[in-house]
Amino acid sequence: MQELANRLAIQNFVNAYMQETGKGYLLSFDQQSSTQQAFSSGLTLLTLPLPSIQAECSVPLSYVSRVGRHRLAALPKMCIDGQWQKISAGTIVSLLLEELVIESQFKLDAASLLEKWIQSRDALLQFLKQRHNDFDDLVKAGQNFIESEQALILGHSMHPAPKSRNGFVHEDWLKFSPEHAGKTQLHYWLVH
Repeated sequence: MQELANRLAIQNFVNAYMQETGKGYLLSFDQQSSTQQAFSSGLTLLTLPLPSIQAECSVPLSYVSRVGRHRLAALPKMCIDGQWQKISAGTIVSLLLEELVIESQFKLDAASLLEKWIQSRDALLQFLKQRHNDFDDLVKAGQNFIESEQALILGHSMHPAPKSRNGFVHEDWLKFSPEHAGKTQLHYWLVH
């Protein structure tokens, strides 16, 4: 589950990063070098340049989206000096955020953005573990409103940290979040 949570969290982050920065490019299999082809296993490769460290972050895609909602087939790897390196999910996100800090004319707080991404990834892992027996029900047709809200465990595919819960106490997630199939009674008051 940890690898799945990492892949899905990076997927959302990379989709948002490409959408907001315009950086990155796709290489079809026939456009790839022999070392890229070995890594991509015949799939389209999404590549994000990291000029500050003279490297690239690349990942094979299981689905290429015309609107940018790509699906990652594996965790990304870094290509440094022509060599593929396996690097942790948090490090990859940190390096991409650092590129934004270096290139921005504004003061950015990469640490708080990384913290939100980690929080979102950890929440996603928790949701995947708790709801893994419900996966078939989460995608069934004909859901009512509550079922469809509770099925949104992956978050928005174009948000860098879709499951970040700043200000929420961990125990409250378990009780009240739709992803945990939580329910609470709403009370309405009429104010004159």
